[in-house]
Amino acid sequence: MVKMDEMLKLYRSCFGAGKIFPFLWNISEDCFFYDASLLGQLPYPLPQEGAMHFLKEAAFLQEDDRGHFRKHIDFLAAFPFHRVRRTRPYSILLRIQSPQQVLIYYRFVYQLSIDDNGTRSLYGILQDISLFYKENAALKQSLQHDAMTGLYAKTYAPEHGTDYKTLFAHADSALYEAKRRGRDNQVIYDENLEARQHKVAANDASSLAYQELIDHPMDYIFRTVLHAKDTALSVRLLLEIFAKHFHVQRAYVFWNIDGSYWPRLLYEYCADENDSGFRSHDPEVRRLMWRRYKENTYGRFTECADTTRLPERMHEIFDRANIHAWMECAMMEGTAFLGGVGFDVTEGRHGWTRAEHEVLAAFANIMHRFLLGQIFFERTRGTGTIYF
Repeated sequence: MVKMDEMLKLYRSCFGAGKIFPFLWNISEDCFFYDASLLGQLPYPLPQEGAMHFLKEAAFLQEDDRGHFRKHIDFLAAFPFHRVRRTRPYSILLRIQSPQQVLIYYRFVYQLSIDDNGTRSLYGILQDISLFYKENAALKQSLQHDAMTGLYAKTYAPEHGTDYKTLFAHADSALYEAKRRGRDNQVIYDENLEARQHKVAANDASSLAYQELIDHPMDYIFRTVLHAKDTALSVRLLLEIFAKHFHVQRAYVFWNIDGSYWPRLLYEYCADENDSGFRSHDPEVRRLMWRRYKENTYGRFTECADTTRLPERMHEIFDRANIHAWMECAMMEGTAFLGGVGFDVTEGRHGWTRAEHEVLAAFANIMHRFLLGQIFFERTRGTGTIYF
């Protein structure tokens, strides 16, 4: 039969090998009890009396960790022991900073209990896991960096995305912002960067973003819509950019999947907040616009530069809707007309330029691919529910 002192020696040997040290805080009497071997491991002396003051001072911890640790100690001291005699085990990580400014990592696993005499106690083990952290950091370094060049490897959580598409989009946004600010600039991506870029483009006709829209409309619109966290916000910002820089008063996106004369409005921008906008397109307006659709170089368009030049009856219909000029580009699936994107002018005639045709065609193409594709998906499933 193993004797008690031999058993204690065995426990100490096993705990010592694993750098595990038993620990007790008698909360009622405010004192510590621990094995003497712990004193050789801690970089700071551990008192036996005045435990609460020692813990609340927390001088042994990194300064950044002290506030959270003090709140934890306050919780333990005020724990309602009358409700439970023993808690489940808890585990916390302690980063103890040695006088030589070396971080030592400890895992503290403990339980709270109250005995029959009403003595409140915290007991557990303190384990030095510094070696584990060092080995883990070295392994992480080897996995995330190329051994030959020292550069980040493909396994590297980067801060601004976890996949190539997201990282590329965010880096692209930061690049455009750096270019907009001028030479010798560097920009770090943040979540509000894209929204700020669109707002700048909407309010600054000479901005780089606006110039990119004019020079490469498909690339700019595709990047804006595809990588947006809030698609609705990005589409509305694009409509605002179009309206302001093409000097139109309304810009809108609609779909006509049911073939009705009253299509569903998806998105709209009106320069005048009181303007009913696309909702003023009564069935007669829609019929007349659709009758004038025809193919041109950039796609299927319906347009009119000056509604006063239309036959009198037609002019009256458009005048009632306060439309003096319009241009729409259809979204097509084969020969099926799914909807469109368009501009209305309410302040006089408007000659439609090549740039406006190209931008509207690019926008219609993107809207078809990324929004109206969802309609077919939902219809195929038979749910009849469409989410935008």
